[in-house]
Amino acid sequence: MAAGGAVTLTMLVFVPSEKIIFGVLTLIGISMILTGALRRMLEKIPYRIGAVICFLLFLILRPINGGYLNFGTGRLMLPQELYCNGFSALLGLPNPGFFSTDYFSVLP
Repeated sequence: MAAGGAVTLTMLVFVPSEKIIFGVLTLIGISMILTGALRRMLEKIPYRIGAVICFLLFLILRPINGGYLNFGTGRLMLPQELYCNGFSALLGLPNPGFFSTDYFSVLP
């Protein structure tokens, strides 16, 4: 996560037109922290069931950056209040003015 912060800071200082906010290094760091914190719980889930759950969550959450969730043939629009600030972009809820050259949110 520190490497992601360093890249963000460097880009903001030297190439502000190509800023990187919540890039791939930040995602990797947050994923490692979450995996470490949830490891004991995750190890109790059989791997086949875990793979199916992950796949289904990915299908549902894939369009979250666009403001909705996917349920097969239907869509559930999310309240625009969730897309309110720059920090919510970390989760996958970027506000309308959010821009990043390299953007990888925690969700999906």
